Amino acid sequence: MSKKLLLLLALAGLATACHKDNQEPTIDFGPNGGFTARDGANLRTGQIDPTDWTSDPSWNATERSLFAKLNLPLDAPQLAAGTWETTVYPNPSNRDVGCTFSITPNPSSTTLPTGNTRVSMVIVNATYKVELAFDHELQANSLMLMPRLDPVKYSPPTFYRLYYVIYEPGKHVYYRGHGDLKFEK
Repeated sequence: MSKKLLLLLALAGLATACHKDNQEPTIDFGPNGGFTARDGANLRTGQIDPTDWTSDPSWNATERSLFAKLNLPLDAPQLAAGTWETTVYPNPSNRDVGCTFSITPNPSSTTLPTGNTRVSMVIVNATYKVELAFDHELQANSLMLMPRLDPVKYSPPTFYRLYYVIYEPGKHVYYRGHGDLKFEK
């Protein structure tokens, strides 16, 4: 009887050791509630996530793959971190209304590009599933109303991450970063 028990335990241990979890990469939305709170006038109203809306020094392979079509070295050196100021407001937002992605050049920056500059943006969910992707010509003091997310697809509150790359096609990346969005309702 003890041989059967030992055999059963050995088989159970082997089965457990051979089992691999199918773990998808997931996003850590960061400290302080995972987003930077802003009202409809783009003023800070509460918690601040210091990892949001700033230049990202490097991206992992999953993040880089979101912008593979750009055919640019995404981990190449960028312009100075203070070149642009990026925000989304209001945040949290209402999915029925949407929010605005703001990119404004820092007035004190002396390193702004003068050529054909574009911004590519990708919004992903917590497992990097692309929800929206769009590319836009970047003009001075650019404000873009982001397309609304499907209001019935997700139950609030829902977090998303917006990745952005400011670049000159065929040449180089000027600036890359991310920010987290919280949608209520």
